[in-house]
Amino acid sequence: MIRPSPTSNCRARRRRVGGAALCLAVAVTLAAACGSSDSAKSGEATPTSSNGSGSDPSSAGDDAELTASFRGVTEDTITLGAVGIDFDLLRELGLVDIDFGDTELVLQTFADELNDRGGILGRKVEIEFRTYSVLSPESALAACVELTEDVEVFAMLNGFNGPAKSTDTCIANDHETVLIGDAGNNEDMISAKAPWIQTALAGNTRLDLAAIDLADGEGLLDGETIAIHSLAAESERVAPIRERLESLGHEVVLETTNDAGQDPALGAENWQVIAERIKEEKITTLIIPGAATFEVGQMIDLGLIDDLQIINSDIAVGGLPTFDNHDDEDFDGIIGTFGPTAAEGEDDPGLAECREIFETATGIEVLPAAELGEDDPNWGVSIALACTRLRLFEMLATAAGPNLTNDTFRAAVEAAGEVDLPGVSKITFGPGKYDGNDSARLGVLDSSLEEVWKPITDLIELPAPSE
Repeated sequence: MIRPSPTSNCRARRRRVGGAALCLAVAVTLAAACGSSDSAKSGEATPTSSNGSGSDPSSAGDDAELTASFRGVTEDTITLGAVGIDFDLLRELGLVDIDFGDTELVLQTFADELNDRGGILGRKVEIEFRTYSVLSPESALAACVELTEDVEVFAMLNGFNGPAKSTDTCIANDHETVLIGDAGNNEDMISAKAPWIQTALAGNTRLDLAAIDLADGEGLLDGETIAIHSLAAESERVAPIRERLESLGHEVVLETTNDAGQDPALGAENWQVIAERIKEEKITTLIIPGAATFEVGQMIDLGLIDDLQIINSDIAVGGLPTFDNHDDEDFDGIIGTFGPTAAEGEDDPGLAECREIFETATGIEVLPAAELGEDDPNWGVSIALACTRLRLFEMLATAAGPNLTNDTFRAAVEAAGEVDLPGVSKITFGPGKYDGNDSARLGVLDSSLEEVWKPITDLIELPAPSE
């Protein structure tokens, strides 16, 4: 049977992190491990078709002969790729001291468990794992090319983070390889040459608009003088936010952009000008879509942070307690989008089962995040990521049938409907909908709390991308 996938407490230990992009990268990585599914209980987790029939979208029956149906698929095996941040390198550089355990070991453990259950319709899963520097798009590109072009994997179980995030297009577009990743626009996933889905987050536009709607509903925008700020790479997200604010009766008096790319010196220089404009317009609320850790760090350095209400639809997603080179408490009060709390997810049966599988196979005790000592690896994060994504691939590849190709996998995604996948409160796929998560809430960062954030609103169900 297909076991439910996990969620986790999702609270990283408080370790100092250097570099804005790295912090956001870790937050996005952790986001895939957060939360709980209200509908996912013990038992079988199976996607149903969009018409509720649960029918197999593949044209072949389960008893069809297995063949080398596609790149990375033979009659006996399915080869999958995965990448992981090279935390050892970052520790050597003095930039980060975070330990999620041996992520390759974790992923291989769940692949072995899947193969012991018979694999996917008789094919065994093989894992090819590579590390990359989150600070180097070149390192990510090399990993992408090796896995998709040289190894020729059928699918990637995750994508890249931080400055390397743009390399996801190398997977889904340049090499037409299935990607199960996070943090992208639904429009990008729709136009991708290969199936590209995400689980932990809603698409950028849906998440941005949810943040605005929730803030408006809580009265957080009443009487505020509002500005929108973005990185140049996120600038396409500004117009929908402005239009939603205006439709709710709120005027946007200033829009600013930081076009420094990956140059921190230029970014700091740009912020000297941006800060003056914020002061001149007497801005009281600043809305930031996309990557924001560096931007907030500049506001701290320039003495703006105490005078602004900051609403960011990305920064708070993972509840990461360490940001940039500032103290955790400097970020207190920032409002962002979150999923379920740890308390809401701590009894999740999927997480317990996945943890038991790993502990039984390896003999390694997995401690809850709240019980971690200074030198204890946070295995729970890696377990949640690996177990969730491999289970999702198992469900969709099984639904695709023996003739596993990009086309049959896409058909399985579009026929999936609601999927019982712990990690988010509700997850659905369908024609034109490849961002699975359908829930969000507002929360506020508070470093004095164990979970480093607290809810402002209840979880809401997000409208479909077309609504």
